[in-house]
Amino acid sequence: MKIKIKIVALLTVLLSVGCNSRTIVYNPNTGQYVEGKAAKEILEEREKVVEANEQSRDRELERNIKRRESSRYVTRESILFGQSVDEFDVLSARERALQAEADVARVQAENLESASKAHRIIDYEKRYERAMGKLDTLEVLPGIRKD
Repeated sequence: MKIKIKIVALLTVLLSVGCNSRTIVYNPNTGQYVEGKAAKEILEEREKVVEANEQSRDRELERNIKRRESSRYVTRESILFGQSVDEFDVLSARERALQAEADVARVQAENLESASKAHRIIDYEKRYERAMGKLDTLEVLPGIRKD
């Protein structure tokens, strides 16, 4: 997702920069197309929004990773020292296990789909080779009949 956003931002910049080209952008606030300086301002604003969204997503991901790590550490420490374990710790461990199992199932499904596609490609290539062989035979011997 992050790569897609960067590509969109890069395309926006590339399309807005050109040799003697006019910048024309749709302004969703007014519902009209604008040119020149106003268009460039809209593009800059969009780039800032995209960058802010990326930074926000990165910060949220880092917070989640830290939260998971601290939860695992507290749970392990509690177990080692014989302290009570909260229901939240049990539920979070269960959730992590379920998520990991779901990830495994998703990756296995993707691998099966990829293998299926590869086999279909091989089958189509074999069919192509057979058809081209028949075509070559027909082109070499166009008027010859076997009676």
